[in-house]
Amino acid sequence: MEITPVTEQLHLQIQQAEAAQQYLSLTSYITELQKQPVLSPEDMVNLNALQQQLAFSPPEQRYIWLYLGKYFTGKDNIYAETLLKKSAAATIQTFGEKSFDTGIRIIDLAEFYAKVQMLPEAIRAYRGGISILQDTNAYGVSDYSIPAHSMQLAQLYLQTGELTNYETTLKSVIHWFEQLLVKEPGTATVIKERMAEAQLKLADYHLEYTQATEPALTLYQQLKAGYLEREGDTILQPMCDNRMGIVCEKAQQWEQAVAHYQKARKALVRLFGESHGDIAWVDERIAHCQQNQ
Repeated sequence: MEITPVTEQLHLQIQQAEAAQQYLSLTSYITELQKQPVLSPEDMVNLNALQQQLAFSPPEQRYIWLYLGKYFTGKDNIYAETLLKKSAAATIQTFGEKSFDTGIRIIDLAEFYAKVQMLPEAIRAYRGGISILQDTNAYGVSDYSIPAHSMQLAQLYLQTGELTNYETTLKSVIHWFEQLLVKEPGTATVIKERMAEAQLKLADYHLEYTQATEPALTLYQQLKAGYLEREGDTILQPMCDNRMGIVCEKAQQWEQAVAHYQKARKALVRLFGESHGDIAWVDERIAHCQQNQ
């Protein structure tokens, strides 16, 4: 990981600002840094957010450390971790250990760990942050960030081979969305779409990891009946039909497999046209099943 002269200079500017408690002194340097041609879009977002925060009087340290920590991620990860921990500590000092803001800052740290492949640390931080968000959620199911971050945690469990935790987390996400549907029916379309993604991942888990084709097929059928047939065309529809075709192939149910693949093909054409890359794969599966009929 290369630390550029520009990054080193910013590091020095931060140290001087911290020592003098004059964070506004960073403003002019951030403005110059934004002119660098090598900045990524993510760097620009974080620097713009930092500049806006520095415009407040006085600026809040927790946000200064947050956006600087995000900027240094991938450039100086040791320093980035230090800054993000400072942001979390400043938030705890302001709002306490069991506040919504503290939970989000802990999750910011989790996202950093995940990005730099410190997966055990990422899992611990996600679990801690999600637990805080659940404790501070006064209405029980009103916080959309909880299932969103739980999905990220589930992906880490999958990466680290913790399959039982992966399955359990997906089920908790689906349950959370079911509660949200009851509590906030006005946002049903968005909630259903997010829940369908979690249901698809759970079905895929059974298909790919437990080899339990029957539960997988049931989940795919429930997903289609509960969401896809009512909400119109979405990429989830051909994905679901393709998986159902795979399940039928495994059971040597060639005719049923062809029927599912053909539905997937029609949906792909409607959504993307004949040139979509997945269509060639679907045609290959159809031909294979027809040969075995």
